[in-house]
Amino acid sequence: MSAQQPKRVKVSDLQDNMTILSFVHFSKRYQPMNTKTCDWIKHNFKGAQAVVKRNGKLSKVAISQITDGDVLHQVYKFPANLKKLTTVNQKSPRTFWKVRNCLNLTAKRCSS
Repeated sequence: MSAQQPKRVKVSDLQDNMTILSFVHFSKRYQPMNTKTCDWIKHNFKGAQAVVKRNGKLSKVAISQITDGDVLHQVYKFPANLKKLTTVNQKSPRTFWKVRNCLNLTAKRCSS
C-alpha cells in the first residue's frame, strides 16, 4: 500500500480514503479549556496524545493529563479503538468534527 505525504486540510476538504493523523487547529472554545471541555476531550480521545500550551510553554502530554487552563494545539497518536474517528469514508462523522470546532487536521490519502 502506498500513501501520500500528510498534509493539512480543512474538515470540509476531507475525502474518502483519507486517514486523519492529527487534529491541529481548534476554535476559541479550546483556548483555554475549561473543565467541561477537558472532560469532553478526555472522553472522546482516550489513549491519544496532545500538545498543549501550559504556563506559557508547549508540552506533549497524554490526553488524560490535560487540565483546566491548557490551550489545545494538537491531538495525535490515536489508539486503534479510535479508528472510527480517523478513517474517512462515507460513514465518517464529518459533522462531529465541525460541531466540535476542529477547524483543520493533518491527513493523508491511502491507496491500495
